[in-house]
Amino acid sequence: MSAALASGAMADEVDFKRFLATPAGAAGVAAMVAGLGNCDGAINWDYAYDEAAGKVSQDMLFAGCVETVEGEDDPFEKSVVARFQFWAGPMLESLTYLP
Repeated sequence: MSAALASGAMADEVDFKRFLATPAGAAGVAAMVAGLGNCDGAINWDYAYDEAAGKVSQDMLFAGCVETVEGEDDPFEKSVVARFQFWAGPMLESLTYLP
């Protein structure tokens, strides 16, 4: 993973090696980044909150960034939460895009 993608807030606390251990896991992380589209700065990474479990899950990733949209006064914040399953190595289970 490039330094730019893993340099945002909290990135040092996420175990990226665990999610990138298989091609399927790497594809899931790539889908998260692609889904964000253009970002003005570094992507902020963290583990995501699992509402069903009522706690932060180390099987879920959060990625967010800010994009300045021409003609808008305020920057547009966008984020995605990915749930991975680890039965036979990491594999993307679902993506949720947040406004």
